[in-house]
Amino acid sequence: MDNFEKNMITIKELQLSQLFLSHTKIVKINEWFSSDLTNFSPITIHSFSWSEKPVLIDGHTRAFVAAQNGIQALPFILEEDVISDDLENLYHQCVEWCKVAQLHEILDLSTKIISQAEYEDCWIGCCETFLAKQDKSQEPLSDSTI
Repeated sequence: MDNFEKNMITIKELQLSQLFLSHTKIVKINEWFSSDLTNFSPITIHSFSWSEKPVLIDGHTRAFVAAQNGIQALPFILEEDVISDDLENLYHQCVEWCKVAQLHEILDLSTKIISQAEYEDCWIGCCETFLAKQDKSQEPLSDSTI
Protein backbone atom coordinates (compact mmCIF):
# COMPACT_ATOMS: atom_id res chain seq x y z
CA MET A 1 0.00 0.00 0.00
CA ASP A 2 2.90 2.40 0.69
CA ASN A 3 4.04 2.24 -2.94
CA PHE A 4 0.47 2.85 -4.12
CA GLU A 5 0.22 5.99 -1.97
CA LYS A 6 3.60 7.31 -3.15
CA ASN A 7 2.58 7.18 -6.81
CA MET A 8 -0.29 9.62 -6.50
CA ILE A 9 -0.87 12.81 -8.45
CA THR A 10 -3.34 15.60 -7.82
CA ILE A 11 -5.93 15.67 -10.59
CA LYS A 12 -5.51 19.45 -10.94
CA GLU A 13 -1.82 18.92 -11.83
CA LEU A 14 -2.73 17.09 -15.04
CA GLN A 15 -2.57 18.50 -18.55
CA LEU A 16 -5.50 17.17 -20.56
CA SER A 17 -4.96 15.72 -24.02
CA GLN A 18 -8.50 14.73 -24.94
CA LEU A 19 -11.41 16.89 -26.12
CA PHE A 20 -14.35 14.55 -25.50
CA LEU A 21 -15.55 11.78 -23.21
CA SER A 22 -17.73 8.83 -24.14
CA HIS A 23 -21.00 8.66 -22.20
CA THR A 24 -20.88 4.85 -22.51
CA LYS A 25 -17.43 4.72 -20.88
CA ILE A 26 -18.59 6.98 -18.04
CA VAL A 27 -21.57 4.70 -17.35
CA LYS A 28 -19.35 1.59 -17.35
CA ILE A 29 -16.80 3.15 -14.99
CA ASN A 30 -19.55 4.33 -12.62
CA GLU A 31 -20.67 0.69 -12.34
CA TRP A 32 -17.41 -0.37 -10.67
CA PHE A 33 -16.01 2.88 -9.29
CA SER A 34 -15.46 3.11 -5.53
CA SER A 35 -14.24 6.24 -3.74
CA ASP A 36 -11.58 4.16 -1.95
CA LEU A 37 -10.14 3.50 -5.46
CA THR A 38 -10.57 -0.26 -5.17
CA ASN A 39 -10.07 -1.77 -8.65
CA PHE A 40 -8.87 1.61 -9.97
CA SER A 41 -6.17 1.15 -12.59
CA PRO A 42 -3.57 3.91 -12.45
CA ILE A 43 -3.84 6.66 -15.02
CA THR A 44 -0.87 7.07 -17.36
CA ILE A 45 1.04 10.32 -17.63
CA HIS A 46 4.05 11.42 -19.64
CA SER A 47 6.42 14.35 -19.13
CA PHE A 48 7.05 16.16 -22.40
CA SER A 49 9.61 18.96 -22.67
CA TRP A 50 6.99 21.24 -24.24
CA SER A 51 4.44 20.90 -21.40
CA GLU A 52 4.68 22.57 -18.00
CA LYS A 53 2.38 19.89 -16.55
CA PRO A 54 2.48 16.10 -16.83
CA VAL A 55 0.28 15.13 -19.78
CA LEU A 56 -2.52 12.66 -19.13
CA ILE A 57 -2.17 10.13 -21.94
CA ASP A 58 -4.50 7.39 -20.67
CA GLY A 59 -7.34 7.56 -18.19
CA HIS A 60 -9.29 10.75 -18.91
CA THR A 61 -12.65 9.07 -18.29
CA ARG A 62 -11.50 7.35 -15.07
CA ALA A 63 -10.03 10.64 -13.84
CA PHE A 64 -13.28 12.44 -14.71
CA VAL A 65 -15.44 9.94 -12.79
CA ALA A 66 -13.05 10.11 -9.83
CA ALA A 67 -13.18 13.93 -9.80
CA GLN A 68 -16.99 13.84 -10.01
CA ASN A 69 -16.89 11.71 -6.86
CA GLY A 70 -14.70 14.19 -4.98
CA ILE A 71 -11.38 12.39 -5.42
CA GLN A 72 -8.49 14.86 -5.59
CA ALA A 73 -5.51 12.57 -6.25
CA LEU A 74 -5.10 9.41 -8.30
CA PRO A 75 -2.57 6.62 -8.66
CA PHE A 76 -0.47 7.01 -11.77
CA ILE A 77 2.11 5.37 -13.94
CA LEU A 78 4.78 7.60 -15.45
CA GLU A 79 5.24 6.47 -19.05
CA GLU A 80 8.99 6.49 -19.49
CA ASP A 81 9.22 4.63 -22.79
CA VAL A 82 10.33 6.63 -25.78
CA ILE A 83 7.30 7.86 -27.69
CA SER A 84 7.60 8.10 -31.47
CA ASP A 85 7.82 11.56 -33.00
CA ASP A 86 4.44 11.05 -34.69
CA LEU A 87 2.75 10.17 -31.42
CA GLU A 88 4.45 13.01 -29.55
CA ASN A 89 3.29 15.42 -32.25
CA LEU A 90 -0.24 14.06 -31.86
CA TYR A 91 -0.18 14.57 -28.08
CA HIS A 92 1.21 18.08 -28.57
CA GLN A 93 -1.61 18.88 -31.01
CA CYS A 94 -4.21 17.37 -28.65
CA VAL A 95 -2.93 19.53 -25.78
CA GLU A 96 -3.15 22.60 -28.02
CA TRP A 97 -6.73 21.67 -28.99
CA CYS A 98 -7.59 21.38 -25.29
CA LYS A 99 -6.12 24.81 -24.58
CA VAL A 100 -8.08 26.38 -27.45
CA ALA A 101 -11.26 24.68 -26.17
CA GLN A 102 -10.58 26.10 -22.67
CA LEU A 103 -10.25 22.60 -21.19
CA HIS A 104 -7.87 23.18 -18.29
CA GLU A 105 -9.13 20.74 -15.65
CA ILE A 106 -10.70 17.30 -15.91
CA LEU A 107 -14.16 18.52 -14.84
CA ASP A 108 -14.11 20.98 -17.75
CA LEU A 109 -14.91 17.90 -19.84
CA SER A 110 -18.42 17.78 -18.31
CA THR A 111 -19.69 19.75 -21.31
CA LYS A 112 -17.88 17.45 -23.75
CA ILE A 113 -19.67 14.16 -23.04
CA ILE A 114 -20.93 12.54 -26.24
CA SER A 115 -22.25 9.19 -27.41
CA GLN A 116 -19.81 6.37 -28.15
CA ALA A 117 -20.50 6.71 -31.89
CA GLU A 118 -19.82 10.46 -31.78
CA TYR A 119 -16.71 9.83 -29.68
CA GLU A 120 -15.32 7.40 -32.22
CA ASP A 121 -16.17 9.72 -35.10
CA CYS A 122 -15.26 13.08 -33.55
CA TRP A 123 -12.32 12.18 -31.36
CA ILE A 124 -10.77 8.94 -32.60
CA GLY A 125 -11.43 10.02 -36.19
CA CYS A 126 -9.82 13.41 -35.58
CA CYS A 127 -6.68 11.80 -34.13
CA GLU A 128 -6.46 9.27 -36.96
CA THR A 129 -6.85 12.06 -39.53
CA PHE A 130 -4.08 14.05 -37.86
CA LEU A 131 -1.74 11.05 -37.91
CA ALA A 132 -2.60 10.26 -41.54
CA LYS A 133 -1.82 13.85 -42.60
CA GLN A 134 1.42 13.67 -40.68
CA ASP A 135 2.37 10.41 -42.44
CA LYS A 136 1.72 11.98 -45.86
CA SER A 137 3.83 15.02 -45.05
CA GLN A 138 6.76 12.74 -44.18
CA GLU A 139 6.66 10.60 -47.31
CA PRO A 140 9.83 10.85 -49.39
CA LEU A 141 9.60 13.00 -52.49
CA SER A 142 9.07 11.12 -55.71
CA ASP A 143 11.52 11.58 -58.60
CA SER A 144 9.00 13.75 -60.45
CA THR A 145 8.84 16.27 -57.58
CA ILE A 146 12.57 16.68 -57.05
